[in-house]
Amino acid sequence: MLKKTLLAYTIGFAFSPPANADGIEIAAVDFDRETLKSLGVDPNISHYFSRSARFLPGEYSLAVSVNGEKKGNIATRFDENGDICLDQAFLQQAGLKIPSEEKNGCYDYILSYPGTTITPLPNQEALDIIVSPQAIIPIGLDLTNAATGGTAALLNYSLMSSRAEFSNGSSDYSQAALEGGININDWMLRSHQFLTQTNGTFSNQNSSTYLQRTFTDLKTLMRAGEVNLNNSVLEGASIYGIEIAPDNALQTSGSGVQVTGIANTSQARVEIRQQGVLIHSILVPAGAFTIPDVPVRNGNSDLNVTVVETDGSSHNYIVPSTLFNQHVESFQGYRFAIGRVDDDYDESPWVISASSGWNLTRWSAMNGGVIVAENYQAASIRSSLVPLPDLTVSSQISTSQDTKDSLQGQKYRLDANYNLPFSLGLTTSLTRSDRHYRELSEAIDDDYTDPTKSTYALGLNWSNSILG
Repeated sequence: MLKKTLLAYTIGFAFSPPANADGIEIAAVDFDRETLKSLGVDPNISHYFSRSARFLPGEYSLAVSVNGEKKGNIATRFDENGDICLDQAFLQQAGLKIPSEEKNGCYDYILSYPGTTITPLPNQEALDIIVSPQAIIPIGLDLTNAATGGTAALLNYSLMSSRAEFSNGSSDYSQAALEGGININDWMLRSHQFLTQTNGTFSNQNSSTYLQRTFTDLKTLMRAGEVNLNNSVLEGASIYGIEIAPDNALQTSGSGVQVTGIANTSQARVEIRQQGVLIHSILVPAGAFTIPDVPVRNGNSDLNVTVVETDGSSHNYIVPSTLFNQHVESFQGYRFAIGRVDDDYDESPWVISASSGWNLTRWSAMNGGVIVAENYQAASIRSSLVPLPDLTVSSQISTSQDTKDSLQGQKYRLDANYNLPFSLGLTTSLTRSDRHYRELSEAIDDDYTDPTKSTYALGLNWSNSILG
């Protein structure tokens, strides 16, 4: 049996053509059937290897590379025709997106992502895959090898003490910020305490205790206990209840900078340079390509893109830096909370909060949210737009209704950011609300008085690659 297997690999090694990018039919190779028979090998196997190198049916541990990046050894299955089965486990380990349609547990990647080439290399026990960059899961979002479980305990603390002496006496002040907790089987228990002592008088402020669980597949966390009502467009409050929100540690927005072009041959190499430094290199299939979230060094220098074809020819072009800032991002993900407002307020009604964000296009985004409580309702919507390179404009309108005091009002906000030359930035903000508008914390505060109804802000900032 070992002799037959080795011979099968030898046949594959004797005929290992490169990936056929031009669709040219490869002529069949004839093997001497009598010689195979004399070696104790079924002559019918010659037809199996007559046109290309391939693996025998079964499962193998192969060294897999995707667009030139090594992914390590992955268990790979081949059917009776020598065709690869790209199942969910394989795609996850290779860092590839999973298509919506599958057949018998195998995904047709060439149908889902045209231009895909898969080259088996039996003599090297390897597999080379070239796919569209859009088929690759971005770095930071591939959670295939995420570690779970375990048990741990922690204690973080920050201490500070001061003493002031003056002609009529002295004053002492001390504080301790404490965070303690335990981790058991993906559940986290946390307690935050802020202790102060002023001239012998002790107090405990901003204390909170909650239980947390992260659902890795959903990139979402759940907290129960003393939590904050976090709404992406409305001001909330501290509550005793449950909060469901995106886990920021699992969210990766990327640079937002993308490069598009055309490759004339399969496995063409795209090299992207900024300020003369190679910042990204990737293999792409033949045809139009788009490389998302290019890791740029800065937002002010052009990109020099070179496409090196497999025949040795190359062509290059420039992507102006003015295109970098023509995108906008919203606060992605759904946020939901339900519970009772904590005892720090004059009233403690039950409250429900929900909000989310959507990227409409690369140049526009929208966020919306609502808060509903006893005797109080509020809703808000915020839109962001990039009308010109380096200019971002956002507007927001909010409305509230305080049924206890029969008050209904609106608040309006307008923000603009503009990137100037020499790493300078200009920001401006305008907020206007009528006297009957109330945030949740204001509506449940019996001592609340009308605040300033109009605010204006203007700022100029500067950044430096060395100073920060």
